[in-house]
Amino acid sequence: MIANKLKEFARRETLLISLLALFIILLATFREQFIYEIPELVDVNTIIIIFIFIILSRSFEESGAFQRIATHVVRKFSKNPKKVLVLLIIIISLASMLIMNDCAVIMFIPLSLYIADILEIDRSIIVTGVAAAANIGSTLTPFGNPQNIIIWRTSKITILQFCEITAPLVIVLLLVLIVILLLYTRNLSSIQIKLCRQNIKINRKLLTTCIILLIVDVLLIEMNRIIIALLITVTSILLVERRIFKRLDYTLILVFILMFADFGKISELVSRYSFFMRALDSPALTYLTSIAISQAISNVPATIIFIHYVHSSTILRALVYGVNIGGLGTIIGSLANFIAVRLSKTSVNGYHRYALPIFLLSVIIGIVFILLRLV
Repeated sequence: MIANKLKEFARRETLLISLLALFIILLATFREQFIYEIPELVDVNTIIIIFIFIILSRSFEESGAFQRIATHVVRKFSKNPKKVLVLLIIIISLASMLIMNDCAVIMFIPLSLYIADILEIDRSIIVTGVAAAANIGSTLTPFGNPQNIIIWRTSKITILQFCEITAPLVIVLLLVLIVILLLYTRNLSSIQIKLCRQNIKINRKLLTTCIILLIVDVLLIEMNRIIIALLITVTSILLVERRIFKRLDYTLILVFILMFADFGKISELVSRYSFFMRALDSPALTYLTSIAISQAISNVPATIIFIHYVHSSTILRALVYGVNIGGLGTIIGSLANFIAVRLSKTSVNGYHRYALPIFLLSVIIGIVFILLRLV
């Protein structure tokens, strides 16, 4: 019984165990030096901001608003299957701009699989589309995903400035994603989709609270009143829907703490190599290197490695593009990809079959954007 539980935990928390193992290796190697550096490596304020948006994301999910909208749209346009796919991708993208991409994937995978079964198309296509839409949509806002929160917090740019950097890329990538998905499903026949009459109730009180908190928290974080934002968020959700806190993924916070400690130290070590420093002097190299590292160890650790060495607006733009596009592609690139494949129980090979062409085309589009900005 205990052995089975340990196996299940190891399977479910592979990332946490890997980070903990890396932490132990670094601790054994650098001993007291590493212990003394941890307070500097772990950005507590950024961890608090991530926790705030995890609470808001879960609260938005529990309100039922996005599921209700998606189901309504699918039912309304049920005579046109391709339009259903396009609208689903748009809804997921919009949702991930407000809630973190991981939560958007968790929220929409069940509905998306249901649609895939009705349309009789490969589930891997839908799963790939959901993960890509969540990653692309979350790129727009500084609170759409963890890597953007880290960049926003460290660079101290405003929300408007951040969105000015990301908006053109997001629009183009979203259009490309829709075109590719339509090509993948070009033989889809125009059949009548019969949806079950699923009555999804909206918790209006919770939804209203979430919307107000989102505005208040963003303003407070912009003014660097992070502790106040945390207190207001926790108190408000406790008063409105305290069960939210029973459903939060607290291990995710530990994951981010370990990421900061582990990859902050690794960032210090790799910065001693001349290639790494040369990459940070070139927007194109920063972009390509951050993508490569994202594909190897995921985009949040890649962000932590690079962020402390950003010294200009062009390098910042390249990093934003690199780590967000780096979240597309392999299952490793983003935690959202891993969650999508895991929840849907589709094959990794099936996911990569459809995801890699989207990724490669996105990389090309990103480098074009980088080069155009330099002209």
